[in-house]
Amino acid sequence: MSENTWGLILVDAIFLALAGSVTLWFRAWLRSQREDLDRVLGDLADQRQELTRIASRIERLCALQEARLETAGEAPPVAPAARASIPSPERHPIREAAVPTVARRTGTVPEPPSEPEPARAAGEGRYDRAWELLAQGQQPGEVARRLRLGVAEVELMVRMLRYQQRR
Repeated sequence: MSENTWGLILVDAIFLALAGSVTLWFRAWLRSQREDLDRVLGDLADQRQELTRIASRIERLCALQEARLETAGEAPPVAPAARASIPSPERHPIREAAVPTVARRTGTVPEPPSEPEPARAAGEGRYDRAWELLAQGQQPGEVARRLRLGVAEVELMVRMLRYQQRR
């Protein structure tokens, strides 16, 4: 064989060795990425189970507390005079995005968006206005958005209204 043929065979062998090593490296890299993702997914599944367990415990505790309040005949823990003094949280995009979720969960169709009500003197009266709107039958998410209150706060107010109506 000529010198050019040996040179061509040597270049081809080096190229094949390089291509093979890159292929082996890439397969090892993919395997390590898959293992990392499997580990992260396992961690997430564990966290989801733990959060589900905690959420069910909280729901049971809330139900027990409501039952205890009903059987004891106690008044709700927040008095009407104290409602106006509760500080309100600032507007937050995540909280605002949660409003449609509340409507989906309750199975109601949200009303068309309306403009937020102007804030009264340093936020006073928003809770009183929320009580009025909830008593009129407005949806908690809409009340929270209009008065710039937390959805959880307004839903707690709904629970308290239901409790007062049962008494």
